[in-house]
Amino acid sequence: MIQKAIIGSLIAKSTTATQSFNPLLDVSYYSASWWSADKETIYSDTNGVGAITDWGSNNRTLFSGGTTAGPFYRTNVVNSKQAFAYSASIWVTASLSQTDVFFRSNNQAVFIAFLETAPSANWWEKALMGCDEGGGATKNKWIFSIDNNNATVWHCQNSVGTNCQFNGGTNSVSGSAWNIAGFTKDGTTLNVYANGSGSSVNKTITGYPTTIASPYRVGFSEGTTTNTFTGYIAEVLFYSASMSTSDRQKVEGYLAWKYGLQSKLIGSHPYKNAAPVSTR
Repeated sequence: MIQKAIIGSLIAKSTTATQSFNPLLDVSYYSASWWSADKETIYSDTNGVGAITDWGSNNRTLFSGGTTAGPFYRTNVVNSKQAFAYSASIWVTASLSQTDVFFRSNNQAVFIAFLETAPSANWWEKALMGCDEGGGATKNKWIFSIDNNNATVWHCQNSVGTNCQFNGGTNSVSGSAWNIAGFTKDGTTLNVYANGSGSSVNKTITGYPTTIASPYRVGFSEGTTTNTFTGYIAEVLFYSASMSTSDRQKVEGYLAWKYGLQSKLIGSHPYKNAAPVSTR
């Protein structure tokens, strides 16, 4: 009887423990990076952040790279959770070696929970993220950003001047409000999503660079270093993956319910009314 009670208790605890969705354990991918303010344990409110921990599989730490130190760790920002605060001249960056082997992979899936306070026509400067050698027609780059029409922008260019850009519709995301935006890149096929809805769907990429001699950044791509991303970023998930629709929607649902943004999901989204749970 004692043995049965112990086994029953373990099963009950296991069942409870597996209900919480984990973006590293409950989707399929080759490699992943996970930066989340609410997982940091060494910072207090208003602290300057010199390094953002990668909770993913290969420790791709992001370091302060702007001309101004930061970002800043803030508590109780969105749905009672923490976020990183960015202002002019602040961004974070990965190592160049990590950029070449991971952030420029053939298959990518990106998700970001953010609030931008001042979208700009110079979206390449205020980029959410990018790998970018700089201006000019022969510079290699890819950029993911929001423009001054609150529309998603995905852009790439290679060294022979082949240029490819996809702009989502006006107000793809909400201005000066929290959003979930992301994209999936499977070889030369791109899909961009804003709050779970397709923004630029089934686009064919041309001119994707074979190499980029510049590191991956969050909060800036290239241009004027004082016109960088301004606002908050709570969480970024970056997968090397050909991500299925089901897995993509799970991650969107996870972020939406974590940050109280489920009302922004489209009505047909499978996690509009309930958060995803683990199937482990």
